[in-house]
Amino acid sequence: MIFIPWNKDDYPDSFNILNSQVRGKAIEIAIALLRDGMAGGRAIAIATEKAREYVGGNKYQDEFHVVSHSDGWQLMKESSNSAIFVEETKISLLDEIKALRE
Repeated sequence: MIFIPWNKDDYPDSFNILNSQVRGKAIEIAIALLRDGMAGGRAIAIATEKAREYVGGNKYQDEFHVVSHSDGWQLMKESSNSAIFVEETKISLLDEIKALRE
């Protein structure tokens, strides 16, 4: 039998900085990793990263595509049929996208 040292009230100190939702998921993931035989320190690091992705939505981000358009180039969300931006050149479209990310 494998001893699992953590639960919602007793967990690694590094989980203290996580919000309660991320912490709960991190504990769940870390316990699963320990059960699979992973070392504690590695389980904590992986669980923290994966819990942040899961709770923060990074795991399932929307996909966007830059495709040709009758008026030049367009940015489209994968699940949509309408353009978000349309620019005459691909470079100007990419510049517009970069400006949004800054």
